[in-house]
Parts: sequence; C-alpha cells; structure tokens
Amino acid sequence: MIPIKHWVCDSLHAMLRISDRLWELFLSDLQRGGQLNENLQNLILTEMKRLRINHFHFWIENTTQSSSYTSLMGPDKLNILENFGFTNFISKEFSQERAIKLRQLWTGFFELYKMMTLPNITGSEFKVKAESWLKLFLEPSKGQPNRPNFIRGMYRVADATPYIHVLVSH
Repeated sequence: MIPIKHWVCDSLHAMLRISDRLWELFLSDLQRGGQLNENLQNLILTEMKRLRINHFHFWIENTTQSSSYTSLMGPDKLNILENFGFTNFISKEFSQERAIKLRQLWTGFFELYKMMTLPNITGSEFKVKAESWLKLFLEPSKGQPNRPNFIRGMYRVADATPYIHVLVSH
C-alpha cells in the first residue's frame, strides 16, 4: 500500500472522478420521482446526440435488473461538463432553479479543471474559486419541506468524495 503522504492526485483523475460523481448525482436528482424511466432516458440520449456523443446507451443488467449506462471517456466528460443542457429536464420534480444551479456547478468545476492545467495560476486564486464551488455544491435547503416556499439545496457533505475534498483542501 502506498503511504498517504506519497499519494498524488493529478488533474486528469480529479476531473474523471468528480465528473462521474456530478453525473451520478444528476441521475439521482432525476430519479427522485422514482426510477429513471424511459422518457428521461430518451431525453438524456437526445441531449447526448446534440453534444455529438453517439455511443452513450442505457441498458438493464440481467442479474440485478437495475439500469446501467455507458461510461464515458475524458473528452466526452469535458463536453458534458461544459455543454449539457439541464433545462431540457425541467419538470415538477426538477425545477428551473435546480437546472440553473446545476449548470453553475458543472461550469464551475469545468473552470476549476481548466485552472488546474494553467502554469501561472496561484494556489490562493485556485483556493478561492474551489471554496466558492464547494459552497455551491453544499448549498443547504431553504424553507420547510412540503411547503410551497421550500427550495431544495444542492448536495450533502456525504455526497462529496475524497477527490472533491482534495480539490478544495489540498
């Protein structure tokens, strides 16, 4: 086992793992009203085609009867981070406000990834942007659940991964 003090997190792996987590959380948002139904899957497939990602598919696992989907490579993940259209998914369970916040969250992470690759970025500049991004990621709910004024927050601390921790804290 590699001692933790010798462990290095590179920008590529941070992008791959955090974009995977953002994708999983988005799918979880869509499933709040139940399973990821065929209509939602078709909306996602249409959006993928718009982004020229034609090799993305959903299928049902034979052994577990659960839904699975194609794992994407780095360039496709960057395309999705930068361009995925959340407003196509607005519904009773998925508000316009949530779509806007998700776009901000994904764009913010895309910008952080680009900053990681810049040779002249200072640690303090990156830290300010990363902490601001984490604040949006962890934005709490407002109001009382099941009341008209309730606004669901973004995600919980438990939804953050070790890569998100490293992005912001190291």
